[in-house]
Amino acid sequence: MKNDWFIEFVLKHIREHGPEREVVVIYEDDNGKIEDYQINWFYSSMEDLYLTYGKKIKTMKLKDLLNELVL
Repeated sequence: MKNDWFIEFVLKHIREHGPEREVVVIYEDDNGKIEDYQINWFYSSMEDLYLTYGKKIKTMKLKDLLNELVL
């Protein structure tokens, strides 16, 4: 579980961009622990992201990211 500031950061983006906004979620390990996320990523493709982060990323909506953090 991330600190409260991380949840607040997600809530801030939901207020600014809406809960349906797609983001790239970066996982710390294969056990599904979320490390970070990027709402505006500076890569030309998902393939570039996979090369950078390996298999430890996926896209999801901000509301789903919030649900994973608070459950």
